[in-house]
Amino acid sequence: MFERIPHDRSFSGWVPFIRRRWIRIAPPYLWAGAFCLPLVAFPALHVGKWADVSTLDPRVIGSHLLLFHNLIPTHATKIDYPMWSIGLEWQLYLLFH
Repeated sequence: MFERIPHDRSFSGWVPFIRRRWIRIAPPYLWAGAFCLPLVAFPALHVGKWADVSTLDPRVIGSHLLLFHNLIPTHATKIDYPMWSIGLEWQLYLLFH
């Protein structure tokens, strides 16, 4: 009923796969981060779970840019609280392809 599609698990197939995933994930992720980062300057917006986003340093920004912020509990909810899931998605792509 279903035809099996051959899957190339070699390194030559891995690089294009990661590149395609990066092109799909990175633009909206980076735009959302660029939008949320300046909002840290407005204390009136720091309510509920968003109260943790106010403390930033270069390590937090770097971990977000490299998409491993969800592995560091103190960085996971900075900049934009729901972004932890994008880091996890990226790591799953790296792990399971």
